[in-house]
Amino acid sequence: MLLVERVYFHSVREWSDESALIWAVKSSGSEPTGVGREAVRLFSPMERTVNETGAEWKTALMHSATCGNWDLCATLFAHGVDPAGLNIVGRTAAGWAHCEG
Repeated sequence: MLLVERVYFHSVREWSDESALIWAVKSSGSEPTGVGREAVRLFSPMERTVNETGAEWKTALMHSATCGNWDLCATLFAHGVDPAGLNIVGRTAAGWAHCEG
């Protein structure tokens, strides 16, 4: 929807406290569609860093791992995410995946 509505990517954080990349990953959920991969491909170069956290103190990788979307995790790895990155409570993406089953 961000692309269809022609929203300026960096303004998304101003009104939602989440980056466009995190919004795209969260909206992909556990669906193994190409939409999430395409959004990561489009939004990653435009973000300050693919490792930044959003409103829930999770990175895009943490959201993807929490949903069990391994295909999207692999796409994020290809765009330079840090698998060892920690959130505010010291949990990694693998830790979130483990907690969520």
